[in-house]
Amino acid sequence: MDIEEAAAQFTRELEALINKLIPFPVVLVAEWQQFRGVWRATISTADIAGLPISINAKPTFQLQFKYHCEFHTARKRLTVRSSSFKVMHAITRLPLWHYDYVWEMKKADSAIAHLNVHAHRNEIAAAMAIANPDSDNMEVQALHFPFGGPRFRPILEDVFEMLITEFNIDTAPGAIRVLKKSRNRYFERQLETAVFDQPETAAATLRQLGYIVEPPSLL
Repeated sequence: MDIEEAAAQFTRELEALINKLIPFPVVLVAEWQQFRGVWRATISTADIAGLPISINAKPTFQLQFKYHCEFHTARKRLTVRSSSFKVMHAITRLPLWHYDYVWEMKKADSAIAHLNVHAHRNEIAAAMAIANPDSDNMEVQALHFPFGGPRFRPILEDVFEMLITEFNIDTAPGAIRVLKKSRNRYFERQLETAVFDQPETAAATLRQLGYIVEPPSLL
């Protein structure tokens, strides 16, 4: 598998998922390029405005999302290096909240996976002013609420489930069932990667459960 095939496969998976969640066809696009010897792919909605989300057939939200992935030749798979899920108002197009994930976050004071809420609360702004008296930004949207780190972070399925359960958005039949199935696949993939990253921890846990696990031969 190469970068083109891997990006196309991931794009098809996302399209299949979304088309089972909302009642209109969705088209995604994938682009890839090589940067400093590493293949990178970007996957997003074909419409740069994002996906229209309605409640009782009334346009209410706009959902934008984007994945930036790298292709690892040895493992023949894509790895998500950053992702963004942004919920905006359908009419004003102003952001309401968004989830961001960046594997290599440069800002030391920002969490790898986090939520930003575009809102205002006087009590929170007052606390921010006490904590950072020299800052000019006292808005809640400047706060990063950490979520789960790089492995079991919020994903697109979580965004859709929140919109369904909290706002009762218009969906295709069986949307919640589809979300649970898709989330289980995601957790399996993340667990596989976590085992790959920490094989000794995985082996020790399996031994505690009674499995016989031996390290690979060094010969």
